[in-house]
Amino acid sequence: MAIVSGSRTLRVLAIAGYLTFLNAATKPGSDRFRLFISDTHFGPGKVDGHWHNYEDARWAPEFAAFLEEMDRMGQGKADLIMNGDTFELWQSLDPNDCTVAVNKNLGCSEDGALKRLRRVLSSHQPELDAISKFAKSGDNKVIIVPGNHDAVLLFKAIAQEVLRAINAPAERLRIAGEGYWLSPDSLIYAEHGHQIGKEVNKFDNWPTPFIQYKGVTYLQRPWGEQFVQRIYNSFEVKYPIIDNLSENVIGVKYCIKAEGPGAVPKDIGRFVWFYLTKISWSQLKSTLGGDKENPEWNVEAIRQMGNRFLADSVPRDDAVHSAAQEQVDQGTFGFSLADLSDDDITEICNLRQRLFDVTPGGEQPQVVPCPKKNLGAIAQALFSSRSEVFEKHFDDTYARLDAAHQVERAFLLYVYSHTHRSDPGFYPLQASKRTWNPFVVNTGAWQRTVTPDQLRVIQKARNLNDKHVLTLQPEDLPACYPVILVEPYQSEPKSKLRFWRKKDDSWSLGGSCDVL
Repeated sequence: MAIVSGSRTLRVLAIAGYLTFLNAATKPGSDRFRLFISDTHFGPGKVDGHWHNYEDARWAPEFAAFLEEMDRMGQGKADLIMNGDTFELWQSLDPNDCTVAVNKNLGCSEDGALKRLRRVLSSHQPELDAISKFAKSGDNKVIIVPGNHDAVLLFKAIAQEVLRAINAPAERLRIAGEGYWLSPDSLIYAEHGHQIGKEVNKFDNWPTPFIQYKGVTYLQRPWGEQFVQRIYNSFEVKYPIIDNLSENVIGVKYCIKAEGPGAVPKDIGRFVWFYLTKISWSQLKSTLGGDKENPEWNVEAIRQMGNRFLADSVPRDDAVHSAAQEQVDQGTFGFSLADLSDDDITEICNLRQRLFDVTPGGEQPQVVPCPKKNLGAIAQALFSSRSEVFEKHFDDTYARLDAAHQVERAFLLYVYSHTHRSDPGFYPLQASKRTWNPFVVNTGAWQRTVTPDQLRVIQKARNLNDKHVLTLQPEDLPACYPVILVEPYQSEPKSKLRFWRKKDDSWSLGGSCDVL
């Protein structure tokens, strides 16, 4: 049942309320216990008896104990939704298994992906056994949703190999080839999150992100993967916690502090744009706020600044700033301001204004505001920028589901992951006048991660300067793993963010993580 056609398919969604169809076959509600985890990143395992620095999943015993507790809480009627990046299949110990030198946009072929996968599966049989045990208990079910790091699960042979390795009944275990999970009553929608907005890890034609080249089918290789393989892979060999920061782009900053601006490859420009966007999103709820009105920025004048504008938008005391400035001066920035829309520039200017506003009195501001067009005009707030991204994504998602006749009503709970930072929830459309206002939660990464603030606490306790922070190991980080829980409901699903954590030598669910 299509609601409306046009460029913004569901702009009139409000007239339908929650879009509960009168003749819906499935009533709202569920008697099942749902748990959502993500980004376990089962990787290449050990080499010569020691964890390879690429390996983030070093916690098989606590993972098994966690699933046992989830089974107990669900009383045999639990759905485990592994919401993307269950497997780390961007990184490999064989540099040639998925390389096509003539075309950087080609990722793994099915054969190349199988080589990577088989090492991962053999390295993580204890975790796979724990998943199998959970799936076989009572009436439990396991759904594995592909993410950007394990998008090769969309190859049929890869999916079959994973299912064989886990070895659970077919009705209890499946890989979501549709690229998402939707509850039978359509009220809960879960996806990894790499397809939102202008994400640098976004695939074309998801969930069939394949490219034909000389008679062979390859997975598309988005810019995010290209960047990770050029920067993160080389750094993670030396600094294994670089991607254990909840804002993983911050890891690059610490690498620059450890090794200098010359350590990053040329064409850092696209990363700078990505970095600025991540800064603004992660700080929305802290110092930046989201309700302050902004002037209308003089976008025409800003475009005349060229790439210098992007470099100057990174705070001067940030290590990324010096690397960006150096590459702009040398003409190796590799990205053009012309690639950004006016909305992109507005978002960056709003961020600069907020950073300028929160500079303590007497201190030199690390960024200066953008040139203004009209001091009396009101432009879009930073928070509104994020809201518009989610609004468009929700509309597009519902339209796609509706066109495929897979939805009976609009989802009210949206679960995503990908960012590695858990979030108990927010209503991105709260300020709009629409009656459809889904609640959004983020699972975070089921591995040992820390926020930048938590890392500073550890850094201070261990007396480490910025240059030596990355000498920490994953085992030095808090034994605390996030999960989103949705208990049985009658009309509307409610979510809870909890943490499987170790405290006083015992494991239990808690509401937060202790850093030390």
